[in-house]
Amino acid sequence: MRRSCLPLLLVAAVFGCKREIAYERVELPGFTVELPRTRSHGDLVGTLAERRYATGKVQRESSRKPVHVAVVSWHVGPISTAEELEGIMGVVGQAIAQKEHAATKLLEPAHAIKVGDRDAMRVKMDLGPIPMVMVETTCGARAVQFMIGAEAPEPIVDHVLGSFVCNPDPAQEALLTAGAAPIGLDDPTGWNALDNDGVFTIFNGTVTVMFWPANDVSSLGEIDLLKAMAGGMPDSFGELTSTSNETVTRYGRTRRIAHGQLASDGETFAVTATAWPCTTGPAILGFALTSADDHRTVARDGAIDILLRARCLNPGETPPSFPPVPADDPPAK
Repeated sequence: MRRSCLPLLLVAAVFGCKREIAYERVELPGFTVELPRTRSHGDLVGTLAERRYATGKVQRESSRKPVHVAVVSWHVGPISTAEELEGIMGVVGQAIAQKEHAATKLLEPAHAIKVGDRDAMRVKMDLGPIPMVMVETTCGARAVQFMIGAEAPEPIVDHVLGSFVCNPDPAQEALLTAGAAPIGLDDPTGWNALDNDGVFTIFNGTVTVMFWPANDVSSLGEIDLLKAMAGGMPDSFGELTSTSNETVTRYGRTRRIAHGQLASDGETFAVTATAWPCTTGPAILGFALTSADDHRTVARDGAIDILLRARCLNPGETPPSFPPVPADDPPAK
């Protein structure tokens, strides 16, 4: 006869009753993977899905301890380097730490691994409430990122990665061009593309703007964005400080804008940054740099303006194209 946990409340209070995690195979654009099952009564009850071939995300969250978070996201481009992945994890960690009033600790430096026969990068961090493992691997022209957070994440990570099957769509892969913009911009006139080691970057002669796909920005409206970024930024990037935040409304959009400074290679740059969610793909993080000497009213307003003009790509929309920066007009470094 099956024994229920209910008559053993006193014992369970000390030892608990173990609940096995059930998995289900999820079909995603160009790959499949088994994720913890979403159930109305069980460990995982929240589901968020944003799916396109080029970019997207599936997220499942727990409603109670032990906290389980399973996120799969993908975007065009190579997997992160060890330094980049630690930086991404650091930003996630700082966002959670500020929200939960907890400290973060790197448990496992980023290092190369294999997911099946595919190259991958892995990092692990203690986020206060739970440890989290982040792994990035390849699938065709895209990088696929897994984030697993739980009181005991390793068995979940092993199961999820072991179930990963990549089946790229040749027709879709052909449409993924290197350096494609992750944003929509109704009028890109005056902006040029800048080669920046795989980070989508544009420049207009005064303002340099970088845009990254981000897994989740739902908590960034409640925290200091630049402070969170500084906590996860690699030392080689420079020293980033936050000075102020404001809320700005333009073009029918309202975004929280963060201002600060970046000291790098003996120079100081003024920084303007924001982040926003997209229903058709991953969220977007925008980071604008201007020379500290030029960051007066006009340059500051120009940085804010491009961060409000940039938007999410619409379903089926072709990303805007930008001519390369002229050789005689590079941004100051």
